[in-house]
Order: sequence, then C-alpha cells, then structure tokens
Amino acid sequence: MPNLHIITGLLILLNIIVSFKGFNDFIFFNKYKFQVGAIQRGQIARVITSGFLHIDIRHLIFDCFVLYYISDVVIINFGNLGFFLTYFLSSIVGGVITLNYKKKDFQYSSVGSGTSICGILFSNILINFNQTFELILFKIDIPLYFLGIIFMIYTLYGAYKDRLNSTSGDRHAFIGNFGGIITGLILAIIFKPKLIYELPILLLLLFIFIIFVFLFFQKKKD
Repeated sequence: MPNLHIITGLLILLNIIVSFKGFNDFIFFNKYKFQVGAIQRGQIARVITSGFLHIDIRHLIFDCFVLYYISDVVIINFGNLGFFLTYFLSSIVGGVITLNYKKKDFQYSSVGSGTSICGILFSNILINFNQTFELILFKIDIPLYFLGIIFMIYTLYGAYKDRLNSTSGDRHAFIGNFGGIITGLILAIIFKPKLIYELPILLLLLFIFIIFVFLFFQKKKD
C-alpha cells in the first residue's frame, strides 16, 4: 500500500508544484494552459501541461483529494504503467474532444486535472462497482458510483454553462471530462474484459448516455 501512495503522491506533488507556480506567475500560467488558438498553432504540449494547472487553491485541493482517494484500486488492477496510461490518455482524449468542440473559439482556455481524474474514477467504479467510501462528516458509507453520478451532473452543468459563456476566461475543462470518462471505461474493459459479462447493462447505459451528451452538445454547437 505505501508504494501505491508514493505513485499517487508523485502526481499530486506535480499538480501542486505546477499549480502554485501558475498562481504566482501569470506568464507561466498563460504559456502552459489549454488554449485552442495556441494548440492549433502547434503548441500541442498544452494538452498535457494544462492538466497540472488549476484555477485556484480550492480547485487544486479538490482534484488532489479525489485523486488520492480513488487511485489505489486502479494501480492494483492496471499496474503502474496502466495507471499512468489511464491518467495521461484521459487528458489527451479529453483535450482532443475539447479542441474539436471549441475549434472556432480561438481564445477558449481551460485548466485542471479533472479530465484525468474522471478517467481514473470511472475505471475504479467499473473495477469495483460495489465499493463504498465513508462520508467523513456524517460517518456513513456511500457507494462509489454515487461519486460518479455527482461528477456526471457537475460536468453536465459545467459544460452547459461553458457553452453559454463561450469566451469568459479560464475555466474547468468540462466538455473534456467526458473524454476522460470514455477513456476510463474503455481501458477498464481492456484490462478487465470480464466486465463486459459482469456489468453489460451498466456499460450499455453509460455509453448510450455519453453518446447522447455528445450529440446534444454537438447539435447546440452547430
């Protein structure tokens, strides 16, 4: 278990270092955040670097807390390489989706590790669907999939507001979070093919829901 915490801790530490550098250095923040125009001009690294920047301290704490809590199950089942693949590939897929959705909005920018966290979270949910977590303030156990539902609702609401406020400054990568969710689900199936037989209805409903979301936002965009 200590080794698992070390692996997760390294990612959290990187998030903290990069984010605090961005909090105190406006030029640094602008250079490495996700920005459509800059990425279209060839600054592709922003797709990854933006995932380690955060809007403010609350944004950073929330992402780091969730990442610490949900990582162990994925590391145990996917291995170190699989865990890092899920983390970074979620960020890349989310970035590609955001870039496609916002390709005409050259000033659009976003930051945060939420896309990677969504990949880890939904892999975790599928691997151990019956897992619970303790709601500390109330000392009650809550199913982990409840956290997934909260993330879904939060992401939908954020993506909808994001669409209404197209160029209003730096924001969370809400629409890209669905890229993380898709990546997490697919990698969970690749690493644990038996999930297809164990949770067929859940997987079907999740993919139908995600397709519906993309069609809805694509229609609104056009």
